[in-house]
Amino acid sequence: MIGATLITAGCSSNNNSSTNNAPATTLSGVAATVTVTDSKGASKTATTGASGSYTLDVTGMTAPFVIVASGMVGDGAETLVSMVATQPTAGQAVVANVTPLTNALAAALDSTGDPLHMAANISTEAANITASNLATATTNLQTALGPLLAQLNISSSMNFITGTLTANGTGVDKLLDSLQITVAPGGTANGGTTVALKDGNGTVTTQSLSLATTPAPLPTLNTVADYSVINSAQAALTSCFAVTPASNRATAPQCTSLVAGGYLNDGKSGSVEFAFASSATFDNAIAEPPQVIYFIDATHALVKLVLDLTDGSHYALTTVAANTINGWVLLGNQENYFTFVNGVAEKREELNTGTALPGAYTSGLNLYFDKSIGGAASVFANSANKNSYVKVTGPGLPVAGIILQESSGTCAYLTIQSENGTPAATGTLAGHKNTCVSFFRLTGIALDGSTAFDSVFDGTTPSPNHNQNFRNGKLIDTDILAIHPFDAYTVTVHDANIPSDTTFTRRLRSRPLTLAELPNVHWNVISNATKASLTPGPTAFTGGASFPVSWTPQPLTAPVTTVNVQVRSAGVLVANNPRVSPAASSASVTASASFGSVASMGTMMCAPANTTSSCKDFSWVGLNGRNRLDLQIFTSTTYSAY
Repeated sequence: MIGATLITAGCSSNNNSSTNNAPATTLSGVAATVTVTDSKGASKTATTGASGSYTLDVTGMTAPFVIVASGMVGDGAETLVSMVATQPTAGQAVVANVTPLTNALAAALDSTGDPLHMAANISTEAANITASNLATATTNLQTALGPLLAQLNISSSMNFITGTLTANGTGVDKLLDSLQITVAPGGTANGGTTVALKDGNGTVTTQSLSLATTPAPLPTLNTVADYSVINSAQAALTSCFAVTPASNRATAPQCTSLVAGGYLNDGKSGSVEFAFASSATFDNAIAEPPQVIYFIDATHALVKLVLDLTDGSHYALTTVAANTINGWVLLGNQENYFTFVNGVAEKREELNTGTALPGAYTSGLNLYFDKSIGGAASVFANSANKNSYVKVTGPGLPVAGIILQESSGTCAYLTIQSENGTPAATGTLAGHKNTCVSFFRLTGIALDGSTAFDSVFDGTTPSPNHNQNFRNGKLIDTDILAIHPFDAYTVTVHDANIPSDTTFTRRLRSRPLTLAELPNVHWNVISNATKASLTPGPTAFTGGASFPVSWTPQPLTAPVTTVNVQVRSAGVLVANNPRVSPAASSASVTASASFGSVASMGTMMCAPANTTSSCKDFSWVGLNGRNRLDLQIFTSTTYSAY
């Protein structure tokens, strides 16, 4: 939630020399990095303080103003837009909040329905940012939220841009906690704006939100959730990591009182889950306000905890908090497997122009299931029986389900082995595919917009390009739009050593992107030096202890949080994805012992220029970021030697 105050200096755009004698024109409030652009294209930027407040001097600028606030929310990126439609009088203090609600208003006024388009095209969009248009959109938003405003004791005439906002768990703050508002990249043509109402009883209601006409009101909450977990957990975590030396945190009351005795989360006990707390790396880490993803029921909430480390990186943990007679404590989801489903958008450049497939945008779901944590360790540790598997079904996936099994390579997680619901039943890994892929592509298109990439989705006829990681028959955009935030996916664990299966669900936080949306995503740019390292020739990587990767961060792009490198050597896939600071633009990736049988990457990797049969495969680098709603944004480049 971001607030702002605009204090103008001049009476109009033609104030000439009077500007220097007028009060300073400032924009201030609560945000991360805030840029204000006026109707003539002039812009100024401010960085927020520790509390999130900011001040911008906009002396001499001419309304309407577009305000863009961007930064990290937890371990994900967020960019929101707001507006000031009319020129304030000299010295006037004008509030200009920037929140998901103002972002929805900006979408309503932009000609494409995309708030970021408004900011980038102010010269043509300024005519749409009028007091009349803004009043109409605001009235329609008040109508849509009317029952909720009354239920939460918020004025029905609340002005979402100029009204007072306080982060205190009541009023508009609670309203924002109860809503998940999503504006599609590219705007109206690509799905427009949707809103998910997160009820305190565990239900989620999703509907389109068009503010061009009078919308249907959202329902009221059956159970008004208790969001005090946000302040409670944040204070407790920050207090815990202020304890030094790190070894004292294992017994410090500030830390132990936060975790329930019967804690179990994704197969990890409390001592395992929070073992990181005893590392000096986390000394004086600061907890951000936890994100309440949704309430499971009135007293249990799925939350994401995020710690800001002193080196600039973030550490995130998703778990369940329980409201007990002693207050909020961390309990975990009480499940014995580490698995999740999230949307993924990828832009992949192919460096080998001679390959059959070009670079492409792809969109799909990451179906992650760790093979060594909790109960999975016993299910998949049996060296004599490799018929165990996991099946995932849900919106967008083939009806028969996606089969995840162990790879015949060295991967820390189960990989996609079948898209027809039929597992490999050879009893050994010999019949399993040698890949480390959990990203199931639902749709995709060549970067140039042609159909040259479509053959990877053609599994109905013999096709050398189709594989199990791509849906047999790609989804069209209307199919993707039928997948909704918080849709449930069923995960079935089949242990070949016992007669009964274990079944549970995972919810999707944000849907995958459509083909129309993908080109509108802001992508990071991988350096030419990294591309040269992946390409056979005089500058190709020749093997060594580390693989250097560099990139150029782009404005409004999700910062890189992990860097992925995959290269084969002697038929074995070597991979690692170390965590990096969001401010970073380079990384030196080394192999983890868990990814191979030797410690040095030099003996695990070979140069892409090596064309022996054991190494003739592919080399790949990927930059992974995510937005606040856990949509992964992958920018990657590959050299395919086949």
